Amino acid sequence: MFHIENGSDFMSSQKRKYLVKDLVIDDEYSTIDCNATVREAAEKMKEAGVPDLVVLNPDDGSVLGVIADFDIVHEIVAEGKDPGTENVCAGMYKIEPVTLDTPVEDAFVRMRDLKVTVVPVVQDGKLMGVCTIHDCWSYVPQEGASKTGLIPVSNAKLSEFWLSGVCAIAAFILGILLPMTGVFGYFSDSASAFPHGGPSGMISFSLFTVHGIGSTFSINYFNLATTIGFVWILMIILGFALLVFSIIGSFSMAYSGYSAMRGFHIEKFHLRAFPILMVLFIAVEWIFLAVSVVVTEPSGSLQIDPVGLICSIVAVCLTMLVVFRDRMFVQKEQGGA
Repeated sequence: MFHIENGSDFMSSQKRKYLVKDLVIDDEYSTIDCNATVREAAEKMKEAGVPDLVVLNPDDGSVLGVIADFDIVHEIVAEGKDPGTENVCAGMYKIEPVTLDTPVEDAFVRMRDLKVTVVPVVQDGKLMGVCTIHDCWSYVPQEGASKTGLIPVSNAKLSEFWLSGVCAIAAFILGILLPMTGVFGYFSDSASAFPHGGPSGMISFSLFTVHGIGSTFSINYFNLATTIGFVWILMIILGFALLVFSIIGSFSMAYSGYSAMRGFHIEKFHLRAFPILMVLFIAVEWIFLAVSVVVTEPSGSLQIDPVGLICSIVAVCLTMLVVFRDRMFVQKEQGGA
């Protein structure tokens, strides 16, 4: 790998037009002779552990195209052609190489239009390496990017990464982990009025258990389901659904920040769906747990656990903060480089 220019000024100016030489160019990318067969190309891909090979003219070293594993499958194998006799030129795609002075946006557009991930980089007609569409993405201005962020920062994408990671962890701990382990509950009730067979006093309802406040008494919802009925079976199902969607939602929040920092393009729906489901299931857990306790013992003295309520509200707020994190930060506009 080599980097022609210092990348420390990445995103330092909104006005600067980035060139391919600002990217990290892979100068050790594998190549193959245009006279080789598709089978030889596949074997070389396997040995090198790469999905693409740059096809070169052995006479002058010029770049003819790129052959990818996807192309081998669709253009050779799926068409019933023999990989052992077909030339790599039959399966490669042709893309105009870029130079070090080509604007990054132009390189990105070439790959996007052909729906490929790699473009060769040449200098004086000789291959210097390749750059990928993911490398280019971070340097390409985002269409419709928000200009109205609340907090101006020097690197908006890095700020989104840290915001997403920290909020995802905090939301999972406060909204899921603490009530699941019984640190606090959602509601409390009079133990003497609740048919669980435990000691008198107050009991607390957590994510999967009901336990005595200030005592070692504890009984899980599985036992309540066998002795009381269907309503607690539903609470078990909702509890596991909340746990599953919260794990996936927390990962989705953390990954959304990482993808923004690395410039990976992922549809917002895919990054927002699970966090929003996590918020919905937190709300549903509160509602159905209250209904379950009241149905089980209508004469009980149901009370909201204020600590549990506050933690759930904070978890919801942190989750929604990540979902709409693009409204939080705006790139500082500095002097042109």
